[in-house]
Amino acid sequence: MTTSLIDRFRKHYKSVRLAIAATPVVGASLPPVLHLWPPLGTPGIYFATPAAVLIQIAGVIPSVIHTKKAAKIWMVRGIAVALFSLAAYGIFLTSHVKCVKADFCLSVGSDETPLVQKNYNVPYVKPIEILKDAGPTDQTVDEYFTSQSTLIARIELFTAYFLTMVSTNFAVGCFARSTMPAGSSADSNTKSQSEKKRTGKSH
Repeated sequence: MTTSLIDRFRKHYKSVRLAIAATPVVGASLPPVLHLWPPLGTPGIYFATPAAVLIQIAGVIPSVIHTKKAAKIWMVRGIAVALFSLAAYGIFLTSHVKCVKADFCLSVGSDETPLVQKNYNVPYVKPIEILKDAGPTDQTVDEYFTSQSTLIARIELFTAYFLTMVSTNFAVGCFARSTMPAGSSADSNTKSQSEKKRTGKSH
């Protein structure tokens, strides 16, 4: 049963790798409440395609790993980074992202501008209340939250998301490399390189 699942995965792992890489582009066109792409404001949409390209490259890199044992080691490392980054992404989504409507979310900074105290005569007002009152737009974020804190929040969101996707695709590639049959091209290349090294030493 396990062997058949591995065989199926090996046949389709390139499609899996491509699907993971395409997630930023697809996520950027879907409602942000799905969190398949972090809400980085309007300019952030343009980062989706470059991110997808880099995520795809990360999935291809394991094909050059020399041995199956090394691929397994790197796979475990990739999974560890993915889990850590996913946890961080969840934390940043909770702290930085405010969903004003069922299908609309914005990321905001933690520091408010003096305009908040001027327009809201209360000791403390929640960011979600500001966005609902002033309007859930990039302009509202710029006016009511400091640009530095918003930039930091969005960098944290993007970094955690990007590391999650890159390490996940890398781990998928490592798993595929670690389960390649003995006669695969990668193993053949490894053997030829080893033979060259031995020949060089003998000379």
